[in-house]
Amino acid sequence: SGRQEWYDSALGRVTWQASKGNKIGVTYNEQRGCNCGSVSTAESQEHYLSSYRFYPNRLFQATWNSSLTSKLLLEAGFAATISQWNMYYNPGVDNSIVSISDVGLGIMYGAPIVYLGHPNGRDRWTQRASLSYVTGSHNFKFGFQTDEANTNTYWQANQNVDYYFFNTIPIGILQWATPYQTNSWVKADMGIYGQDQWKLTNNVKINLAVRWDYFNCYLPAQTAGFVGGSD
Repeated sequence: SGRQEWYDSALGRVTWQASKGNKIGVTYNEQRGCNCGSVSTAESQEHYLSSYRFYPNRLFQATWNSSLTSKLLLEAGFAATISQWNMYYNPGVDNSIVSISDVGLGIMYGAPIVYLGHPNGRDRWTQRASLSYVTGSHNFKFGFQTDEANTNTYWQANQNVDYYFFNTIPIGILQWATPYQTNSWVKADMGIYGQDQWKLTNNVKINLAVRWDYFNCYLPAQTAGFVGGSD
């Protein structure tokens, strides 16, 4: 019994000077962890609602910088994160065991109310690119940033029911219609920008900037029902 938490992380980075004016960088980070077991005396070890295994958790980044001329600099980058936090069956639990919450005694046992996982997490991708023109008296830069993401969660309640007691007397049930999966997507969250700076004198500068952002999200809804009563 008790709570066990552990986290492991491994990171690697490679930089390659492909030519005098071109540099490429790649970073990869692999992470694994677990929040395992109960920290509450009101919840049994097999019932605990926040036992998650964090795997896979990954970060990938790539950048490219290119000096096109002595005044033109091109920069581009890409990144992806894969993040999962999946619940799991604790020892002694299988899909035939349901969740029981006794609100009179203040205890919970059996299986968790609902299992989230496989998948349960968010994946995200970002891209960016910019072109800079620099002379000293005139500096100009324009570029874009994009961001896409999805959140996917698989829901599964054992036997599609949770029991609620009051001092060991049944008072209600929570009914589910599982398994099902909820999905949401963020598509083409894009920002396009430009900035311009003129140096007229050592004390006078003119700065101009403009940015346009676009956001698009799709999010479906899911519900569960509760039935209560006592004799």
